[in-house]
Amino acid sequence: MSKHSISDAAKVVGKHRSTIQKHIRDGKLSKLIDNEGNAYIETSELLRVYKTLLTPVEKSSGVAVENLQQTTGGSISIITGLEARLEVEKFKRESAEALLQKATASEEEWKEIANRLSLLLTDQRQSIKPSNIRFQKFMKKITR
Repeated sequence: MSKHSISDAAKVVGKHRSTIQKHIRDGKLSKLIDNEGNAYIETSELLRVYKTLLTPVEKSSGVAVENLQQTTGGSISIITGLEARLEVEKFKRESAEALLQKATASEEEWKEIANRLSLLLTDQRQSIKPSNIRFQKFMKKITR
């Protein structure tokens, strides 16, 4: 996962450093703090908010790209791109799972409402079928 300082992140997305800081303050963009207390922003977060990157990630990250390309056979940019795409897909999956959970809960609520309505619409009283004629006459008298 590529990590960017606020200045590097601004270069990658083509924004001013103060714009990145404003988006962090407003909660639009999230930053993380490493073990040494330095703030950084992940590439996936930049992709989530800004959708595209203006400069390749490895050129702005401050890493010695030539050394990495020699040791990895030039596949760093491919790996970085795949990592960023993976993070975006993870975010989409998590969003879809949250929507699915919400829909499932809503479905359960609607089923409960449907059950209650069906109970209200059907007669829940036990029918009394008196076999005694006297009882039937008595009931007619008191219901007049």
